[in-house]
Amino acid sequence: MRIIDKFEGHTNAVTMNTVGSRIVLLFFCLTIPKTSYAKIEYLPGYIIDFHNDTIRGFVNYEEWSCNPDEIGFKPGKMRSTAYYQPKDIAGFGVVGKQYVSAIVQKEVSPFRDSELERNPDLRLVADTVFLQTLVGGEKSLYYFKDLDEKENFYIKEDSVYTLLQHKIYVEYVNNFRKEYHNMRYIGQLTRYFWDDPSILAEIADSYYSRSSLENLFRLYLKQENTKPVYINTDSKVATEFGAVAGASITMLQVETEYFKAGFGPSVNFTGGLYADLSMRGKLHDWSMYNELLYSSYRTSNYVGFYFPNSRAVFDYHYLKLNSMVRIKPSWFFLNVGISNGICLHHFSTEFAEIRSYEIGLLLGAGIKIKNYTLECREDLGDGMSPYVYIGSETHRFQILFGYSF
Repeated sequence: MRIIDKFEGHTNAVTMNTVGSRIVLLFFCLTIPKTSYAKIEYLPGYIIDFHNDTIRGFVNYEEWSCNPDEIGFKPGKMRSTAYYQPKDIAGFGVVGKQYVSAIVQKEVSPFRDSELERNPDLRLVADTVFLQTLVGGEKSLYYFKDLDEKENFYIKEDSVYTLLQHKIYVEYVNNFRKEYHNMRYIGQLTRYFWDDPSILAEIADSYYSRSSLENLFRLYLKQENTKPVYINTDSKVATEFGAVAGASITMLQVETEYFKAGFGPSVNFTGGLYADLSMRGKLHDWSMYNELLYSSYRTSNYVGFYFPNSRAVFDYHYLKLNSMVRIKPSWFFLNVGISNGICLHHFSTEFAEIRSYEIGLLLGAGIKIKNYTLECREDLGDGMSPYVYIGSETHRFQILFGYSF
């Protein structure tokens, strides 16, 4: 007789285990507004002076929605901040983005549909600005977005930053409104790419948009088999792949209204692969850590007359998908998340059936040195019992060594 047969006549539910309440608490913590952590962010970066010397330090990065007209910079985290405008430095870089100082012509005509002019002539205004580099190399593309969200694009000819000219305007014919484009930039790009006539059709079909012009420059580089000095990606996430392996120490608890029995510890190998998706910008300390991990335990204990067999045995093997939020402000990191386990193999002297899916709460802390990590982690799972009146809970403590590829 197995334990499920022995207690089949009882309908009173065992007090729910604490895993569910812990998971609720986890979600509450993760939904705390990020404004609670708001602070001025100085991220690793550099400025370039007019002698073309690079000075490394920290830039006050604000995830600019338009090109900045001033930046804060300090050579060390404990140093005071100096502020620079385009007239003060030759350029700067932060979070993988590059900016150059330039005296340029800006096209400032209204561009929103309700404000379009009936005049095709460009409105040009001279200004000194920070241009964002989109493609840097023999053929370079630059970008400027003002406070009104007007976009202008530039190419570099010798030492001059030349505006790619474009304007949207309207005309009325027989009281019908029609939209037109002044597309001088097509001719400018045709001359700029004079050495590769194979992309003339792509130039003619290009739009005055960031994605279209970036694709055109990438096509030119591919056709010419030329590597750029720099290509902006503007990615919000950087992905790191790796592997982990170590030891898992598992404790199992089984409970009904009549008894509570503990099993373990069971020490077993655990290991798997992971993908760590790190945020950029002000959230650079945060990442979404996802892991596919093998875990198992085998444990037994003398239980006397409370079980139909005097020695109860539990042998379970899981494939777990672990999803965690990781914060890594320095050489150490902290994890919190949820584990989702599918049972691959099981054997029990007591349960006629099992629940093949196990969910749990993960808490961990570790250190990272170059490509290597060492982590201690706790995994509180809801066990394998599918029955309301028989509770089960697993408590795993894991020591994991990791390596990023």
